[in-house]
Parts: sequence; C-alpha cells; structure tokens
Amino acid sequence: MTMLRYNAGKIPASLIPTSFFEAIFNSAYECGAPLPTKLLELVGQVLDFGAQKYDAHNWRKGGPWSSVMNSALRHLVFRMIPGFTTDAESGLSEAGHLGCNIAFLLEFAHTGNGTDDRFRTTWTPGFTGNPDPSLVWVLNELLAFRDGGSTDRLVSAAWELARWVEAQQEPTKVAAPPQIDTKGVTVARVNTDTPLPFRFPSFNVDVSHVLNTVH
Repeated sequence: MTMLRYNAGKIPASLIPTSFFEAIFNSAYECGAPLPTKLLELVGQVLDFGAQKYDAHNWRKGGPWSSVMNSALRHLVFRMIPGFTTDAESGLSEAGHLGCNIAFLLEFAHTGNGTDDRFRTTWTPGFTGNPDPSLVWVLNELLAFRDGGSTDRLVSAAWELARWVEAQQEPTKVAAPPQIDTKGVTVARVNTDTPLPFRFPSFNVDVSHVLNTVH
C-alpha cells in the first residue's frame, strides 16, 4: 500500500531536468533578479503531455542533438515568431515546447547523453536587437549553439525565453540583463526586488557574452 496523493492536473515539477532549473536560477542570480517561474510551469505541462504520450523519461534515452534542435527551431521560427502561441497537437504553449527542447539539449550537454552531431562553423553572426526581452535573442543563442557554441549559449537561450514569457503577462516585472561596461565587467545589478540569494554550482554562467553579441 502506498500513500495517497492527489496530483491530477498539477505541474509534475520533478520531470523538469535539473540543468534547466540551474540555467534559469543561476542566470537570475547573476542578474540580481527575481526568479521567472512561468516558463518552468509551461515546460512542466509539456513534459506531462510527453509522459502520457511516450514515457516520463523517454527523451533520456538520447539521440541526435540535431533532432532536438530541429524541433526547437520549428517551434521558435515557424510558430512563435509569426505569432502562434499554442501547439496544434498538444494544445499547450509553444513556449513550453521550445523550453522543453532547450531543457533536453541542456541535459544532454550536461550529462554527455545523445549524439552531438552539430556541424561546427568558425563564425556565427550575431543579431542586433532591443534590450527588452525578445525572441530574437533566443534565436541568436540557439543558432550559436547549433553552430558549435558552448553550453553557455543554451543557458542564455533558456534565460532569454524565461524573460520573454514573463514579459507577456507582467512586462513591468521582467528580469532585466545586468549593466555591462565597455570591458565586459558587470558594474551594477538591476531589478533587485527579491533577488535570489544563491546559485547552483554546476554551471559557471557568464551572461555578459549575450549582451556583447546581441548589441
């Protein structure tokens, strides 16, 4: 006999990969910003859908990283950027599906699972954009990782997507990037309304390269 738990309809947070929590928590810490949680909820919903369709941890069996990247770019480029918000098959958020793919890639990179079949290039152009949360920033980081960039690019993609999701409903409370001087050194923290007092140790997140690349 096991204990009674009434979890139907609730977010299965235990399915969210640790590396995805780390990416968002650590980025919030580095920026001195409150934790954006809406994306975590959306990703949890998509993982719950996947658990019912396949298996709770089917994705952990691994596979080509390019397959996951293809899915991420489809949701971002062909659905979210044109303005679609809901996935036709699941009825869930497109942002949740994109975040889920980023979470898979982060966990693969963190654990060495799957096959890293990226075609590495020697140069990747950086987009220019508004400092406000933008899907262009997410695309910039995903393309940089696709072309052979470090895991920091995935961390930045997760963070920028989390900021964007928060801004859709609460634009005045969105976590902003840190202020950077000309030498790339953080000179001030922003949005210090309840900043996170800690960070996870696994990733050494450097968010300064995002600003230096995008702007």
